Amino acid sequence: MCLKPISVVTSYRRRHSHPRRRGHVSRNLIYPPLLSQSQTVVVGGLWNCQSAVRKADFISALASHHSFDFLALTETWIPPQNTATPAALSSAYTFSHSPRESGRGGGTVSVTSPINLFIIVIYRPPGPLVLGDFNLPSDKLHSSGLLALLNSFYLSFNSCPPTHKEGNVLDLVFTHPSPVTDMTVTPLHTSDHHLVSFSITLPVLPKPTDTLLSSLSSTMDLLCPLSAIRRKNSSPAPWLSDVLRNNRRELRSAARKWKKSKLDTDLISYRTLLSKFSLDVTSAKTSFYKKKLETSAQDPRKLHNIFSSLLKPPAPPSPSSLTGEDFASFYTEKIERICQTFTSLPTSPTSHNQHSATPSLTQLSTVAAEEVLQITRSCNPTTCPLDPIPSAMLQTISPDLLPFITTVINGSLTSGHVPTAFKKARVIPILKKPALDPSDISNYRPNNLLDPNQSGFKAAHSTETALLAVTEKLHAARSAKLSSVLILLDLSAAFDTVNHKTLLSTLRSLGICGTAWEWFASYLDGRSYQNRD
Repeated sequence: MCLKPISVVTSYRRRHSHPRRRGHVSRNLIYPPLLSQSQTVVVGGLWNCQSAVRKADFISALASHHSFDFLALTETWIPPQNTATPAALSSAYTFSHSPRESGRGGGTVSVTSPINLFIIVIYRPPGPLVLGDFNLPSDKLHSSGLLALLNSFYLSFNSCPPTHKEGNVLDLVFTHPSPVTDMTVTPLHTSDHHLVSFSITLPVLPKPTDTLLSSLSSTMDLLCPLSAIRRKNSSPAPWLSDVLRNNRRELRSAARKWKKSKLDTDLISYRTLLSKFSLDVTSAKTSFYKKKLETSAQDPRKLHNIFSSLLKPPAPPSPSSLTGEDFASFYTEKIERICQTFTSLPTSPTSHNQHSATPSLTQLSTVAAEEVLQITRSCNPTTCPLDPIPSAMLQTISPDLLPFITTVINGSLTSGHVPTAFKKARVIPILKKPALDPSDISNYRPNNLLDPNQSGFKAAHSTETALLAVTEKLHAARSAKLSSVLILLDLSAAFDTVNHKTLLSTLRSLGICGTAWEWFASYLDGRSYQNRD
């Protein structure tokens, strides 16, 4: 079995972030420091099982008993037409097997491990590899030149007690770069060969996702470190046009020029521009509110709101002391109260469950680099503080990072695992109305989650727009000679009350299984949040 190794990703960012494409200049590239590598101890095993056909349960129990990270098997003798034995060995572990046409092949039971490594299992090898049943007694091992050949590939032989009941060392282990430790040989009654178990210390390379994100973040911090700026509490001015903004820039330029020169002519020019700008702003503001009042003349509520905002603008809400845990507890308890009102449904099989034996989707398709680039550039470049770099900058340098981004995406789709870094959210509480009490958690609403057809709590929408939309659809259906059925539901927290276990069970009943189902399960599991600073 061969697991794809992970290479350290080194990324860079252009000093100029505008989208103009230019050639790379090597002296301008700044490479972030490589991440420090930790180490882990991997426990492995090697056994010539002499047929695994009737020993699947024993092999699984053996791997579990020794807490193996991997168990290499030789002489499994599983013919190509035998699918029951690999399925049994795959019930608790990941089993990889390449049967020979003769029906006498080997295999590997691989247990979850925090590292990626090459594992090559052989039987009577024609050349040098890592571990397996070499069938070379000690006298032939040294005379065959095998040790010198493997040494040229920096593979070291690990001495071992006899691995066969006749006293020969036939099952060999070669490693690189570290030798094995705690090597023991255990006789088993079901084979002439003994079980060889050992431990090896290997470096743990960072995951591609963590490497990519940390490289981007460290490079951003190196080139553009964070700095504190004073926030301007300026009120919005919707009456300012492009012409007025341009006049304001000229006014500021004239002010800077006078402060620098101290000339009377520059002072007169600055005062002239200031007087003209003040008159233009007053005229634009008057025209803006006049038009707004005229368009709202038939709506007393809108008129009241306009006059209230002019005569008594609402004060900014006081800062809230609520934390992310408060919101999580509030909504968790709310959902629990709603779920307690549900009537338990019968567990009889549905029409979907009848097709669960014929999976229709077991593996998610990978994406091409060109498709990743198109999606990256077409997305709205919204940025969260949890992002390693701004989204607009990521779109600009996406062609350079395309191989790494594509690797991360396809790695997630093929493994059925969503990286933890992509399941973190940042909680930003938003009051439903500025005048509401910020200490009452029920006065907050989620943001950017409104359906386009929603009319409540939405600008320029009300119950009138909802009724007009429904009436228009009914008239259109009648004109097309179609029947209409209107169903009215009063749902509270409809999306949050979807049970994840029920959802995953429904997906499985629809034929979604394997890594495709695992991807959805991983997406829903282990989600976390972070409070706003």
